[in-house]
Amino acid sequence: RAQSVLHRYSEAQTRGDLHEMRRLRKVLDGDRPPRDAFERAVRLLGDAEMLCACGRWAEAREAYDRIELDALPEDSRPGASGMRGLVTAYAGAPELGRARIDEAIAASKRVEGYSPGRSWCLRMRRATALTLAERHEEAVALIEDLFSDDAEDAEVWTEAVRSMALSAHAVGAIDAALHLVERAATSGTGYFARQARIVLDLVRAAPFDPDALEKALAPVYGR
Repeated sequence: RAQSVLHRYSEAQTRGDLHEMRRLRKVLDGDRPPRDAFERAVRLLGDAEMLCACGRWAEAREAYDRIELDALPEDSRPGASGMRGLVTAYAGAPELGRARIDEAIAASKRVEGYSPGRSWCLRMRRATALTLAERHEEAVALIEDLFSDDAEDAEVWTEAVRSMALSAHAVGAIDAALHLVERAATSGTGYFARQARIVLDLVRAAPFDPDALEKALAPVYGR
């Protein structure tokens, strides 16, 4: 039964159906209150991730801000902190979000055995925050560095499609933008992959219209 619920949860996540995700999460968690700080933090983290899957950034930021990070295992804290920074950037405070991601990256370096893949994800989220702060040259330099790295995560690629498109175009790297967004549109699944396909159609348009991209993604990114 649990596997069936998890499968339906995954399908709801792909559709961006927050109501169904919350209903199924309640089936998995039950009605009892959290037993301790760890369980409370895990539940808040789950709720924040559901809000992210639906692009509800302001609400996701509030959820992440309520999480007691010290209640999580040490190797889970940088990832949660990095996502807190990312949603802060999407919710309209990109410089604060970037600073929070930098803190997460610094914390990850203090965790023994922190995986290269998770470090890569944190750095990609930093690139997204740089784009949101309109620091396009820095974003492109970081994205190009990450693109040459073997520690890649398809879902994080699709998460960063807006950064790939806007920053690369802002500095005239149109071919790079097209290549990166094509990869994001075809390698991921779910919510962010759908957004990658929207971006891909707009990046392929000639001439590229960043205002059209912003308009298409406005409901998604809360701008």
